[in-house]
Amino acid sequence: MRCCVCGWADADQKHEIGHLKSQYSYLTNERARLRTELAATRIPRGGNIVTDAILKLGRGLVRPVSLLAIVGAIIAAVFVRLLPPEALLGIGGPILGWWFAERKERHQDMPAA
Repeated sequence: MRCCVCGWADADQKHEIGHLKSQYSYLTNERARLRTELAATRIPRGGNIVTDAILKLGRGLVRPVSLLAIVGAIIAAVFVRLLPPEALLGIGGPILGWWFAERKERHQDMPAA
């Protein structure tokens, strides 16, 4: 019988099992080496789980809360008439700017009751 790994013509079952064992040994050693390499590249975190969870929650809330505060302040400035509605076009809210501008024009076009 011919060996499927090395092509030796007089291979028997023990010969093929020897190849499989050496391949298994190599893969096991390679896996262990990769695990130790990965463990060495990880940064030790320290702290406890509760502190990490609180920090993750805080980091996750900063962006939406700041966005809400900025947009809310700009819209409030338009409602209090500190900013003209057209200012929203330059600030980065074109849809809101056109909505406020159209609303202002519509309000001026309506006859007084």
